[in-house]
Amino acid sequence: LPGRANTRCPTILGWVNSQNVRVTNVDLINGDFWAFVPQKSDRVVIDGINLFNLNKDGIAPLDCHDISITNSIISAGDDALTPKSYSSKGIDNLVVTNLTINHCKWKGIKFGFSSIGDFTNCLFEDIAMVHVQAGITLLLIDGSNASNLTFNRINMNNVYTPITLLNGGGLRSKAPGITTMRDISISNLEARNVYDPMGSFITGTKVGDTVHKAENITLTNVKVNSFKGGLTEVPGTPIEYDGRKADVRMFGNLPAWGYYIRHADNVVFRNVTHSVSPEDAREAIVLEDVTGFKNED
Repeated sequence: LPGRANTRCPTILGWVNSQNVRVTNVDLINGDFWAFVPQKSDRVVIDGINLFNLNKDGIAPLDCHDISITNSIISAGDDALTPKSYSSKGIDNLVVTNLTINHCKWKGIKFGFSSIGDFTNCLFEDIAMVHVQAGITLLLIDGSNASNLTFNRINMNNVYTPITLLNGGGLRSKAPGITTMRDISISNLEARNVYDPMGSFITGTKVGDTVHKAENITLTNVKVNSFKGGLTEVPGTPIEYDGRKADVRMFGNLPAWGYYIRHADNVVFRNVTHSVSPEDAREAIVLEDVTGFKNED
């Protein structure tokens, strides 16, 4: 793995520069590093995987096209399913269906941190998560663009925060130009037992007069019961992302107990419902530098 070569931390299963690979009905138990790493490969089928890795990530596709992951179970000591990119190839046409994430210390589904190439045309459907830090996470910090990502029929229980989407403008790698995060659809999601008062965020990044936006983000039939409250004062405006190694906790408690949205265009909520417990001094939704926001029943 680029920048990760270490004979003391091998993966259980992985390959590079391959095509037409099929892996079915195997158990992958307790590796010393990322457990399962398909890299720079096309037309990959992964089906019926039982993965238990208390040390690091579960499945980490790196710069792969036309890859499917179906009918699998992941428990991980780091992130469960984490598409990454170390090259301009990026991730395209990743389809994940019927996945159970039983436990992970950090993110359930996480794009990044490593995010040089683009993430495009991906579908995540029929996914259950129990005990994860962040449910759906995009941390785009090395110059990648993200578009046409769809998350449908997602259930979460016992989660630190359900949704965290960041267009970090390529600041960590000092990538030139403006990066985009657009056409993200999250539908038919239910989250229960949110256990931290941070809230969820959808945000771009502003650097001087340059804004790397979140655009065309749609949440449909999303229910959170309930966000954790209890704050008696409203936190101030969060810092802008500044090029550090991003983490969902980097902004601290957000000014909203539900959704904090910043540097964004055309964010649409359709039948998005939520509650908070206990009572909280913050509003459910807070907007900053946002145009075209709609909150529809």
